This record gives sequence, structure tokens and C-alpha cells, in this order.
Amino acid sequence: MTVKVNRFVKFLNSLSQTGRYANKQISQMERACGNPVYQNRYFGNSLALLQKNLDKDCFCYVQKDGSKIVRETENKHLYGFKLFSSKKVYSDYGGMQIKLTQKQAVYNMHASKIEEEAKKSYSFDGPSILIVRSAAERQSQFPSTELGGSIHPAVAAKQIMSNGDTVYIERYPGV
Repeated sequence: MTVKVNRFVKFLNSLSQTGRYANKQISQMERACGNPVYQNRYFGNSLALLQKNLDKDCFCYVQKDGSKIVRETENKHLYGFKLFSSKKVYSDYGGMQIKLTQKQAVYNMHASKIEEEAKKSYSFDGPSILIVRSAAERQSQFPSTELGGSIHPAVAAKQIMSNGDTVYIERYPGV
């Protein structure tokens, strides 16, 4: 059952370890933006938190062992293009970051199609992978996303798919 977070819900959260950790996340979310936070409690004492805004949505999933997954989505409107940006952080109970995944997409509102997608994922001690997919016959030939602009042409492998899309894959081995 999804409920709006208020003092009573925060008090009930303070009775469990997962809830106390969720209260920290709730106060961070409320400080960032004044919009209300909604909470859903799942079987196994895990919690999901959601805060919606016109420009930015924030979703946090707190598992029963204290680890969390945070996903923030930004919606920006740029000259007939829409930029979607999301960041997913996996961290353990102590707050140590285990894995980070960033995704960005540029949507052309005039042509009603996605022009570019970029996804970067890396872990603390593992490999780093950056994948940029550029749609065929797109209007702008330059990378429109921040992640797409950071690709190094000497390191990235270029593939042209059967539908004309261009895919760049850049891999770095783990430490």
C-alpha cells in the first residue's frame, strides 16, 4: 500500500533498522525538493520511496539488509529535443558505493524518435563500460548527451547495425 510520508509514517519507520535508513533518505529527498514523498512497504521489510517533480523524479529502494538503489531521472527540454537522464546508484549498508549506472537519451520531438542513447556502468573494483547508440539518419551528427560526448574515438569500437544505427562500445578493465 502506497502512503504519503508524514510524521506518523516516519515514527513507524523508526521502529525498524530499514525504516531508520529510509528516514535518512526521506529527509534528503524532502530537502532537495519541497514535493511530498510516497512510501510503499514490501514483504520482507524492504521499502520503496518515490518523489515526483516536473523536472526531476527520484526513486529509492531500500532493501532489508540496508543496501539501497537510488534512481534519479531528469527531464530537460532543449530546442525541440527532450533529454532524459537517469542515475542508478547501488550501495551496501555502510553507504559504500558498489555500482553506478548512468543512462541518457535524446528524444527528437519533431521526428518523434530517439536520436541517441548512452549508458555507462562501472563498479568499484570491476570494469567500466560505455555504450553509445546513435540512430540512423539523425538530424544532428554530434553527440548530444554528456556521456556520448565523453567517448574516446581511439578506444571505442564502432559497429554499424543492420538498421543503420551506429553503436560505440568503450571498455576499460577492472583494477
